[in-house]
Amino acid sequence: FKRAELQNESSRAIVFSQFRGSVAEIEKVLNACRPRVRARHFIGQGNSKSKNKAADEMELKGMKQKEQHQVIEQFKNDLFNVLVCTCIGEEGLDIGEVDLIVNFDCILSPVRSLQRVGRTGRKRNGRVVCLVSQGHEEKTYQNSKSKERTIMRA
Repeated sequence: FKRAELQNESSRAIVFSQFRGSVAEIEKVLNACRPRVRARHFIGQGNSKSKNKAADEMELKGMKQKEQHQVIEQFKNDLFNVLVCTCIGEEGLDIGEVDLIVNFDCILSPVRSLQRVGRTGRKRNGRVVCLVSQGHEEKTYQNSKSKERTIMRA
C-alpha cells in the first residue's frame, strides 16, 4: 500500500479465510494499521449454526444482499482497500483492480483456489500470497496445487 501511495495510486487487496471468526479477527488486526489499511469484512447471508456460544460471539452475522452490494461499491470507490472475506468473494465479483490476494488458509478444492487467484491481475499485475503452516496444511496446499496443474493442462 505504501508503494502505491507514494505513486499517487490506489491499491486493493482481498484476504480469503474459510471461517467467519477468522474474518472478524483478521479485519480487526488489519484495521490497527489505519489509515493506510482500511479493511472491511465481506461474508454471505447464512447464519452460524454453531453450538459453541463463545465462537458465536466472535463470529460475524450474515450480510444481506443489499449490504454486500454496498460493500463492493465502497471497495471499488476506495472507501475500503482490503476486503476480508469468506468463499462469497471467490466468484462473481467484478472488481478489476485488485493487486494482492492473501489466502489465510489452504483449501483442497483446486477450482476454489483458482477462483481466488482469479480475483487479481485483471487490469494490472497482481500478486498472490498463501499462508501455509507446516504439516497437514502444507500437504493440503501441495495437493491442491497438483490438482490445479491437472486442471490447467485439460
